[in-house]
Amino acid sequence: MSQNPRYQLNPIEQTYLNACVDVRERTRVEKEQQQQRELESAKKQAMTERRVRRVTMGILIIAVILIGVLSYDPIRREVLKQQAMGPDLIEYSKSDVKLGDSRWNDNPDEVFYFYPEQFYPLSGFAIEPEMVTNYRYLKCVKADKCSLPSADPATYQDGNIENPVVNITALQASQFCTWLGRRLPTDKEWERATPSTELYEWTSTSYDYDWHQPESVIEWVDISTSPPDRLTLKGGGNQPDQITFRNEQRAFLSDGTTGFRCAISQ
Repeated sequence: MSQNPRYQLNPIEQTYLNACVDVRERTRVEKEQQQQRELESAKKQAMTERRVRRVTMGILIIAVILIGVLSYDPIRREVLKQQAMGPDLIEYSKSDVKLGDSRWNDNPDEVFYFYPEQFYPLSGFAIEPEMVTNYRYLKCVKADKCSLPSADPATYQDGNIENPVVNITALQASQFCTWLGRRLPTDKEWERATPSTELYEWTSTSYDYDWHQPESVIEWVDISTSPPDRLTLKGGGNQPDQITFRNEQRAFLSDGTTGFRCAISQ
């Protein structure tokens, strides 16, 4: 403040000046505080963004690893195989079982339709409790181990996914069973274990045999070899007498009334 009386402020002027200085100081302080808050907010935002980037990067790395693992053929196919296994198999111990039909003696010209009614020795085996569904079969297709049914996709997809798969040949059915480490059942195994079904089912048993020697029936076990010209179909109706009935189908044909189930030797 000047010592010259001419330049000294009166009380009112001094008060006004002090007030201006206070306002300017408060403004400066508030501006510095605001800048500090903005700086701290920017730091927090940067830290949050870094955390988000780290988490996102971690998720992406995990996703890439999972995609790589699941797309690796052996693992992918094993997952599909486990999904295609279906319900637990029903086991049957080795025993002599009465099979066949008395009508074999009544129809000498149609003996291929039945086996003679008698006891037959059967080794132990296990068989699936139900026919293979579209859902299970398509897992094999997805694993590149089976080919698609010879039918419109609408018959084996969408709302029909849990229906029995049909329109496949005996070779396709055997390829599916082999993929699971199983096989088609023999017609005698099927007759022992399965109540008659509305659909026909493939078996591994040749339809042609020397009826004087029923034990001469050929079983198609090695699917790397050509199947017999005609294989035995079982089922095809809900009547009790259909259980023993033997029908036939060319091994390389397929239709909308024939499916299958798998079995395994014990």
